[in-house]
Amino acid sequence: MFVVPTRKILLLTSALALAAGPAVAQQLGNPPGPGPVAPSTGVQPATPSGSQTTGAAPASGVNAVPTADFVKKVAISDMFEIQSSQLAREKADREGRDFANKMIQAHTKTSNELKAMVQGGKIQAEVPTGLDQEHAQKLERLRGLSGDAFEDAYAEIQVQAHKDAVALFTAYAQNGDNPELKQWASKTLPELKQHLDMADDLD
Repeated sequence: MFVVPTRKILLLTSALALAAGPAVAQQLGNPPGPGPVAPSTGVQPATPSGSQTTGAAPASGVNAVPTADFVKKVAISDMFEIQSSQLAREKADREGRDFANKMIQAHTKTSNELKAMVQGGKIQAEVPTGLDQEHAQKLERLRGLSGDAFEDAYAEIQVQAHKDAVALFTAYAQNGDNPELKQWASKTLPELKQHLDMADDLD
């Protein structure tokens, strides 16, 4: 009887196991090992469209206001505040008259400051000398009212006018293109917010 040495049996068994390894692994459904790793190029993955970072975003999403438009709107707003408040000094109750006096004083001041900057050549813009049609119509409406009707209309107009002014000055203070005028808008803004709070109290 021929007996195969134990050492040879072990060597044959090991060789067969190594040769059959990949096939056995495939039959058992084992996932293949990781493929070769591509060398890094140092380039970051592309950012999806619409999500790229471009630096500081416009503050509060506020649109920029051209300097000429800002000057025009501020000048008209000041004239309207002064003229409507002059009517209120004649037609409103004591609370309304007190508010009107403060508006005349404050808006005369800002009007003079704006004109000085333009006349000094620091701002390239024209200052209008009269109201536009929208504000002229509002003023005419106030002239035709008296008593409670006038006071209600004046308070309503003052609230809306100062909401518009706060929005306008905020926009220019954040995105205006004239540095000196931006600084002036930023400096004036807190007072306009106070005026808005005072106007709200008139209701």
